[in-house]
Amino acid sequence: MPRLLTTTRGRLASTVAAVFLVVAVVAATALWFTFQRVQYSTIDDGLANQAQSMLASLQQAGGRVSLDATDPLPSTSSGLAMSALLLDAHGKAMDSAGAAPAPAAIAALTSQVVHSGASVTGTVSINGVPHRVVVHPLSTQLGGGTLALIRPISELKATLFELAVLLAVAIVLLTVVVWVLAHRVAGRALEPVRAIAATARDISEHDLHRRVATDLSARSSDEMGELAATFNAMLARLEAAFASLQQFTADAAHELRAPLAVLRAELEVSLAKRRTPAEYEATGRVALVEIERLAALAEQLLTLARADAGALATDFQPVDVSDLVDETVERWRPLATRKGVRIETQVIDEGVISADAVLLRRVLDNLLDNAVRHTGEGDAVVVTLRRDDGSWRVDVSDSGPGVPADIRPTLFERFTRGDATRSRDTGGAGLGLALCRAIVELHGGSIALRDGTAAGATFSVLLPAA
Repeated sequence: MPRLLTTTRGRLASTVAAVFLVVAVVAATALWFTFQRVQYSTIDDGLANQAQSMLASLQQAGGRVSLDATDPLPSTSSGLAMSALLLDAHGKAMDSAGAAPAPAAIAALTSQVVHSGASVTGTVSINGVPHRVVVHPLSTQLGGGTLALIRPISELKATLFELAVLLAVAIVLLTVVVWVLAHRVAGRALEPVRAIAATARDISEHDLHRRVATDLSARSSDEMGELAATFNAMLARLEAAFASLQQFTADAAHELRAPLAVLRAELEVSLAKRRTPAEYEATGRVALVEIERLAALAEQLLTLARADAGALATDFQPVDVSDLVDETVERWRPLATRKGVRIETQVIDEGVISADAVLLRRVLDNLLDNAVRHTGEGDAVVVTLRRDDGSWRVDVSDSGPGVPADIRPTLFERFTRGDATRSRDTGGAGLGLALCRAIVELHGGSIALRDGTAAGATFSVLLPAA
């Protein structure tokens, strides 16, 4: 039994049985006391009626009151050993009928009647046998005194005891039955949980495509169906997360392999034979470029990993958003000028936001980098700042070829390039927009590629004003 209580099924069944036991005990107790009260009331009514009948038949002769000798106990035909006792004002017996007890046995009740002048009913033990007693006062015409009718109730006591035993046995048996039924019902109700647990035990990282049985997940109208559907949804998210992680790992390895291969080739060629200082210098310059690319890639990956773990360090301070935009544009203007690209700013509104200036500057750097790369010579990149429905909106627009429709859904995912024709020499690793989205969402904002632009691409950053 203690082992059964360690399971949810056993605890549920035990709880139901305990509740039933409490209710059954309360109901049985109420039934037993009601039956007892009814039986006592029936006996008391019979004694009271016979007492009234005997009071009417009392005789007074020679100054002495006595019972009617012709029929002192008219109800003895019922088979019950009823007796009557007539006492004077001092509690002494004046007359009796049947197997009347000694006056001392009912002295306490008769004393109450003498002092209160009202009838009294009670239970007394006479020679170890319980008796029900009704005591009535005598009328003034008959002088003081009392009339007591006594009836043994040992049979009623035995009946009450038998009823109590019967109720106790019935409660115990019914509680056992209820526990067994509750245990079976709980087992059937918890069967889907066992199925889900068995599925969870068997699933590994290699078979995340598995799902809980469809007949359970289809029961969307009950809690178990909801649990199965939620578990299947969790497995789907885990499967997608593992697939994304595997893709991320493969893409990262692919991005790292190219610069490492270049470094290895340059070093192998340089070490194959003695070179001139100029040739060593050229090899060192190529190696430095690839190392810088590796460092930038490692920094981006580290920032994304910290953002995913919620551990990206931030320093939120009041930032003048117009100054931030102007300062970032001025830093990019010389590079754009060398490419023959103009950068125009349209600061429509000015104000302050709470943000990490370093991280926001990084977002603008990535967007301007992409815009300058894709804008042809003689064209312009436009940066617009305005308030938009309680948010700050920064638009970075270029006049390049735009973003193909087939890669728009995955544009902000890692290692996604906006132009599939871009090589690693002319473009980055495809982490810039993913990093922008992570930083913007960290600020409680959003970033999106605007639709409907006539030419080029327009990226919109929305940041909360407060």
